[in-house]
Amino acid sequence: MNSQKRITKMTSNYRRASLMMFLGVLLLISQAAHAASWSAAASTCTPDNGTVDKYAFIGGTFTYSGNSTSDLYVKCHITNPIDDSNSEPIWNTITVGYRDPDGTSKAYTVTAKLVRFNKTTGNTNVVGSFDSNVGILAPGTTGPTTNKATFSHNWDFAAYAYYMQLGLSRTGTQNPEVWFVKLSLN
Repeated sequence: MNSQKRITKMTSNYRRASLMMFLGVLLLISQAAHAASWSAAASTCTPDNGTVDKYAFIGGTFTYSGNSTSDLYVKCHITNPIDDSNSEPIWNTITVGYRDPDGTSKAYTVTAKLVRFNKTTGNTNVVGSFDSNVGILAPGTTGPTTNKATFSHNWDFAAYAYYMQLGLSRTGTQNPEVWFVKLSLN
């Protein structure tokens, strides 16, 4: 009988341990889903009306196609990577791959604006932004680079749609460029 009690107790402990492992795995999967990032190549985004005939997509890069000094914009649709779980992402960082020909001076600028669009009213507002002229770059950095901007926002894909607006601005003849944007946690 002593042996039978020991087997029953071992089976009970085994079940408890299995349940704890299963719950731990679910917790890890949940955290991984929340940490998922969103990214887009600039060439997958849609040009604004005022940008038509003034831009070029070269590979994945968005840039000027001629001598225009008009501001250029593309919009990138943002999808919720954890749609099926009724959860929201916890992104708080915009990362941009770009080239600003004059670094943090004002003649050239690359921007990224995270825009929230209210599904009921149609109203929009900017909830996060990046500006190549407002960053921590080493002096003289004018070549290809990646930089980040952090923001704080409570995501709500049920009530809002989101997009990222990438912008280029220039007063000179060189071409600022942007090739990717990413949303992530830190």
